[in-house]
Amino acid sequence: KPCSLTFIPVVGHSIGYYPYPLAVSVGDLNNDTWQDIVVANNGMDTVGVFLGYEDGTFANQKTYSTGSGSHPISVALGDFNNDYRLDIIAGNFGTNSISVLLGYSDGTFANQSVLSLGASRPKSIAIGDFNNDGHLDIAVANYGTNNVGILLGHGNGSFEIPVTYFLPYSIPYSIAIGDFNNDQQLDIAVTNYDTNGVSILIGYANGTFASPMTFSTGLGSYPYAVVAGDFNNDNQLDIVVTNSGTDTVGVFLGYGNGSFEKQETYFIGASSRPSYVALGDFNNDQQLDIAVSNTGTYNISIFIGFGNGTFAIIATHSISSKSSPFGIAVGDFDKDNQSDIVVANAETNSILLLTGYATKPSKTPNTYSTGVGADSYYMVTADFNNDNQLDLAVVNFGVDNIGIFLGYGNGSFAKQVTYSTGDGSAPATVAIGDINNDNLLD
Repeated sequence: KPCSLTFIPVVGHSIGYYPYPLAVSVGDLNNDTWQDIVVANNGMDTVGVFLGYEDGTFANQKTYSTGSGSHPISVALGDFNNDYRLDIIAGNFGTNSISVLLGYSDGTFANQSVLSLGASRPKSIAIGDFNNDGHLDIAVANYGTNNVGILLGHGNGSFEIPVTYFLPYSIPYSIAIGDFNNDQQLDIAVTNYDTNGVSILIGYANGTFASPMTFSTGLGSYPYAVVAGDFNNDNQLDIVVTNSGTDTVGVFLGYGNGSFEKQETYFIGASSRPSYVALGDFNNDQQLDIAVSNTGTYNISIFIGFGNGTFAIIATHSISSKSSPFGIAVGDFDKDNQSDIVVANAETNSILLLTGYATKPSKTPNTYSTGVGADSYYMVTADFNNDNQLDLAVVNFGVDNIGIFLGYGNGSFAKQVTYSTGDGSAPATVAIGDINNDNLLD
């Protein structure tokens, strides 16, 4: 039957004129226990951070440059220097590099250090400890060179040169991390846009990977994003893929040995062009649900999970005309134990917050800007200033920087503070970790 799931009307946060926000991530960046937001501002070459307040609102965006022409397209959060503070990494599509921004305890960040990737055109990044040394490593989907790159971390904010795994003619778009064969080693899932499939790379304990196994997403599906989760409660990781060419979401249930059942698809709507996907429990039934950003129809689709690997008819939430929603992330921004959704809207240069509806009335929408020409593609959430409130880091592709929005814990954020990723870097993605072992997120 139709899903009755509802959300409080959109709370919008302007990111500035033409920031083109493309990606978003969530985390507590300032250790205030409130969720903050990080956005990739593709058009402004920045990452933007929105620090959250306790009522679900956010401070104005603070941006961090990723460098002129960097065009950041993705962001991720992690502690890359082992200082117990979240750090940010951004994938720079324009300058073929990764920006590393080490975090301080107050939700601010050091200027970027840059990791060169060659002529790779990094499209997506993910983090994990691939060689079991206690330090976070980076995996990157390289659109331009048809491979997956692995950068092993030293635990001090620096990384080894990338080792690559070739995916012929694939045009890899998105990457996810998980243990797909239950050997206690992290594996990789990557979407292959041109060859219509998902490749699985099984990881070894030394940080190397086996040759890829590929599972079809269907002719003309053009898979965009991938996320891993256990959808049928069998303690085996499954994956969900957005198929931009067929306007569907595809679910692959895992066998626990690195292989998967045939894809089960769910139609979203004609010309929806689903892009990014995130997981959360949106109806408080303890089962994983799916949220998808639909670039073609300017809305968000919700799939409610039954806990057996199947999903209910979707609920759709309109964003705004010509908004082009891309990056999407989930967090509880107002501490009401409801999953909230934050979306990066490329065309309207803003991030939007959908607060989970339970007992509260509607709120008046607010806007958080990522700045003129930001082109914010991607964002992540974390607590950057150790105030236990979630903040945001945003990749500003168009202005070569990363923007930080410190969260107040009430769903609002401070103004963006930006950090450069270098002229022409075009940052495209970002991740967070403690890179230099100072217990502060970078």
